[in-house]
Amino acid sequence: MPDSKREQLLAEIQRVFKTTTGSGGTAFKEVFASPYQGREKAGQNVLSVLEGTETYLEVVSPDKRDRRLDVELDCKAYVPMGTTLRAGGNNVLADLEEIVEANSLWSGLAYSTIFQSNLVEREDTGDRNVQVTLFIAVQYRTKRSDPRT
Repeated sequence: MPDSKREQLLAEIQRVFKTTTGSGGTAFKEVFASPYQGREKAGQNVLSVLEGTETYLEVVSPDKRDRRLDVELDCKAYVPMGTTLRAGGNNVLADLEEIVEANSLWSGLAYSTIFQSNLVEREDTGDRNVQVTLFIAVQYRTKRSDPRT
């Protein structure tokens, strides 16, 4: 079991994306805690859950602190023939947003998830893949003594 609440949150985000399919049909064959580049396979959707900056928000009480963790959800998704790369990329983004919205409390580990921005790259390299990145901020409360390992 992860030691810090931050590690628990990242593990929960990975678990959710490993086990959830969006209503548009996006499911991830593999979910990584590090960049997926070089590990993706043709025709499969892969996702990296990358931790970013952690920001201290406010001290709630002498022993509790609110924190915000920036998270990058970076995926490469296959777009089937008959679907334009633009439509496919937008569908993947909609599914990512839907999954985050449905799990915004991450099994009670967080009290809020905020959508920050997104990026959809639809460059046709002949492999029918799109790169979709969704940036979110997860707000959560910890003990001030949280190990943060």
